[in-house]
Parts: sequence; C-alpha cells; structure tokens
Amino acid sequence: MTEMVAELRARSRDEVFYERAHSARLQLWLHTIRAGMIRVRRVIIHREGLLHHQKTLDRKAQRTLRHHLWEQKVTVHVLALDTSALFLFFAQRVATMSGAHKSYNDALRLLSAPSFRRAL
Repeated sequence: MTEMVAELRARSRDEVFYERAHSARLQLWLHTIRAGMIRVRRVIIHREGLLHHQKTLDRKAQRTLRHHLWEQKVTVHVLALDTSALFLFFAQRVATMSGAHKSYNDALRLLSAPSFRRAL
C-alpha cells in the first residue's frame, strides 16, 4: 500500500511539474505574440502616418496642377476673344525666337560696347 501511495505521489509530482513547465511555455509564447503584435501595430501606425502625409502632398500637387491648367485655359480663352492680345502674343513669340528680345539686344550692346570704343 505504501508503495502504491509513493507511486501515486511520484506520478502526481511529475504531472504537476510537467503542467507547470507547459504553463510557463504557454506564458512565454503569449508574451512573444503580444510583443510581436505591439511591434506590428507600431509599424502600421507609422505607415498610416506616412500614407496620410503622402496623400496630403499628392493633394497639394494635384491642386497646383489644376491651377496651372485653369491658368492655361483662361489664357487661351482670353487670347481667343481679344485679337490684339493674340497678335501681341504671337509677335512676342516671334521676337523671342528670332533673338530680337530686349534683354538679348541689351546684352549684345553691353558686350560689344568696349570693342566700338576701341575702334574709335
């Protein structure tokens, strides 16, 4: 009888030891999962912030492009309605392409002025 009690005691002790070891492993596993989830959550929050910032930048760029498009449409509309403005526009473009712009002429005068003075 005492051997049977001793054997039951030993089995119970071993079962309690294994159960405690299993419980400790489960707690460690849960702690690891929680730490991983916290890390993933931080990354998600960080990326959501970056996404929000990028969306803001995209909206600003889109607004700027729309404004430029609006300016071009208004310019074309004004040129189509006002013939003197249309003539002035084309005359300025031709002058720029031919090099007859005031800034080009002024630069040529400044560069060639010393050579004329030496010739005199």
